[in-house]
Amino acid sequence: MHTLAHRNLTLIGIAAICLAFLQNGVNTVSPLVASIIADFSAEDPTVVIMVQTIPALGMVVGSLLYGVLSRVTSSRVVLLLACGIYTASSVVPLFLGQMLLPLLVVRFFMGLGAGICAAMAVALIAANFDEQRSARFMGYIVAAQSAAMIFFLVGAGFLGASNWRHALLLGLVCLPVLVYGLIVLPREDKQGRQEASKRLVARKLQIKALPFFEKYPAYFWTQCILIFLYFAGIFVFLVNTSIMIEASGYGGTWEAVLVINIQTGTSLLLSFAFGRLYARVGTHLLFIAALAAAAGFGCIYLAQNLIWMCAGAALLGFSIPNFLATLYQLVGKHAHPLVSASSTSVLLAFQQMGGVLMVSFVKPLCEVLGLDFSVGRDPFLVYVAVFVLIALVALWQVKGKQQSGAH
Repeated sequence: MHTLAHRNLTLIGIAAICLAFLQNGVNTVSPLVASIIADFSAEDPTVVIMVQTIPALGMVVGSLLYGVLSRVTSSRVVLLLACGIYTASSVVPLFLGQMLLPLLVVRFFMGLGAGICAAMAVALIAANFDEQRSARFMGYIVAAQSAAMIFFLVGAGFLGASNWRHALLLGLVCLPVLVYGLIVLPREDKQGRQEASKRLVARKLQIKALPFFEKYPAYFWTQCILIFLYFAGIFVFLVNTSIMIEASGYGGTWEAVLVINIQTGTSLLLSFAFGRLYARVGTHLLFIAALAAAAGFGCIYLAQNLIWMCAGAALLGFSIPNFLATLYQLVGKHAHPLVSASSTSVLLAFQQMGGVLMVSFVKPLCEVLGLDFSVGRDPFLVYVAVFVLIALVALWQVKGKQQSGAH
């Protein structure tokens, strides 16, 4: 019986990994940003860039929506809804031609479906595994995200060569994930649904009785701010790599795919080591990972050829899985048990808001400092300083937690 239960949990863990894989389908157009701007040459480039960035806003809403949906319906229904939205959003852009506004709306819904999938992936792991196995599976989740970036970006290079819209069809990979999820996620019978409804009522009363800052302490909100700033930095990389490569004369779409895939390939390999690294270093990984990101962006800003851009991307590839998986682990295991799913949703919402608002605060920062956002290179310099700030705050947070634990 124990072996069967262990097997069933493993199958659920694989479903979570598959859901995490879908998340990066929203980044399919990353190496095609320059082509999209050219396709909509009559439009403001900063608005056209939203084809890449607006799915992150959908992911904010989707992440928060998962917290609500998880309390009122089953995981199977949530999965069906998310994959239905994801599939439609992958196909509809083919029929929109030069209509930018409808395209942005559809891309928002693509992010909505991906946001539900992303929050569900982390919540399934946090709810079903102990801390040791959870850390291992959180690493696998980030590995799946990295593998997805390689899959979607390389696929985009092939399918989007003649028409960038064709690359969006890669989102149809969600269909086999939907089928697998419906097979392995538990089905509740009528009696089970009635019992779940009673538990839900009792749970709501317990949650309502808790003070707000007991449910969501200051430590949690610091983590939300850190992931917001950090993920905005990832979007600096995704949005500006293609622009910088073309503006600097280093190449075109395939060179952008190469640089981004250096990051994702490194992230993929190192994600599998996260469990062991976290066991040895603990939450100091936040500090180390943020410094690695700062060093990586420094390499990219100073790069005079593609080799240095690839070196910077590799450093970022070390940083991303360790930073994100550490935060996922902390929220999943240290949040109040009654609001763990909601805490996960809020954290992921802050993460995606970083992508949504990146241009809104990085571009003004460039202007204040007399830098040029449009050529792609200067935003990397701005974010060297931001990553150093993240590292210092992460170190302060870890030291503060250790001192409070000692007392």
